[in-house]
Order: sequence, then structure tokens, then C-alpha cells
Amino acid sequence: MANSFENALEIQNALRSFIPWWQGKKPPVKKFRRHAFAMIQQVLAENSLQRAVLLVGPRRVGKTTILLQLVETLLSADVPAAQIMYVSLDHPLLRAVAIETIFKIYAEAAESDPTQTVYLLLDEIHYAKDWATWVKLFVDFRQNTRIVATGSASFAV
Repeated sequence: MANSFENALEIQNALRSFIPWWQGKKPPVKKFRRHAFAMIQQVLAENSLQRAVLLVGPRRVGKTTILLQLVETLLSADVPAAQIMYVSLDHPLLRAVAIETIFKIYAEAAESDPTQTVYLLLDEIHYAKDWATWVKLFVDFRQNTRIVATGSASFAV
């Protein structure tokens, strides 16, 4: 059991390293906004549609930057920091962990309010096992969860 607990603590520490806004720090963002940023922001604002956004493209085109700009925008709109989760799933520790497990550990660490909208920003989602199934389940059964995920242009859906 200690091993499971230690693993959960390691995952929690990895998540915290991606989320400086939990400690009151701003995310590192560039000011330039790509066209895709406005489109994604518009989809997130539309509460009547329950869906996830998948942003696919080659490396180094700004997908991660867009996610961090979304964080900045959400924080500026007074969304509580605990309701915003960003994780890069190419982290070696997180590659072998189910998205559901990551989300459970995040919810415990953040002490987020389950009645409020949670924003899951999942970078490099193609590294997660069964990611498409998990995203579908979140969309279908977690009405207060908004998901934006990025992935390589070369991965198979």
C-alpha cells in the first residue's frame, strides 16, 4: 500500500510542477495569439455544447502556448486556480497512468469544488493510454468538465 501512496505523491508532485498558478504564480505565456486561440476560447465559453477540443499539429507550432494562454485568460476571468488543470502527458511518470487516475489525484491535490466547472488542458494527449475513450467518458458523464487537448499531427486517433 505504501508503494501506491508514494506513487500518488509522485504524480501529485509532477502535476504541481505543471501548475504554478496553484501557488499564485502566472503561467509563462507569449502575448501573440494565434487564430486557433480565439476559436478554442469560443468553444469553451459555449456551455450548451458538451464536447472536447482536440488541437492537432506538428511540433513547435504553438499548441502548448495556446493552452497556457487559455490558463491566463481563465485566471483573468476569475476562474479559481484550483479549477484549472494543465498537464503534459509526455512526462515519463505520467505516461503509464490513466487519465482518470491523474484527474482523481489532481482533484484531491487541488481541493477543487466539484460543483464548479473544471478545465482540463491535456498537452501531448497521444501519450496517454486509451485517451480517446477517457475523453469521451469525461464529455459524456462529467457535465462540468471542459477539455482541450493537444496532440502530434502524426498520431492515430
